[in-house]
Amino acid sequence: MVKPKSNRELVESFYEAVGEKEVHQERGISTGDIDHLRRIFAEDIEWIHPALGGTFHGANSVIEDVIIPFWQNWELSVDFERFIEEGNTIVVLVTYRAIYKPTGNKVVEPAAHVWDLKGGQIVRFRQYIDTASLNKQKEG
Repeated sequence: MVKPKSNRELVESFYEAVGEKEVHQERGISTGDIDHLRRIFAEDIEWIHPALGGTFHGANSVIEDVIIPFWQNWELSVDFERFIEEGNTIVVLVTYRAIYKPTGNKVVEPAAHVWDLKGGQIVRFRQYIDTASLNKQKEG
């Protein structure tokens, strides 16, 4: 496995591993690659995700309480609009185009992701999204 070289490549490798971005095979990452996620997440990662009800702590919690339920409940494509880099922080502006599997409802929502990195790992993720609109679309 070739380790990502920059903070942006590290963040992009997350999107590849969870299936939100096309996989670049030369990086040795595949969609659904939980081992890769464990390598790029700091053990004490903080994952702030208001759409899922709050803050998650630790790599195991993020994988088991966020990533795996996401795979089970959503069909998703993401339009990546912009990556903004400042030191060890990357802001990614996206638009989600998704289907919430339990209801079949379609969701189209813009969001901002703020990634904080340290020592070649992701230490914090924060998502900014209109949760009221998202929940309304999920429920129909």
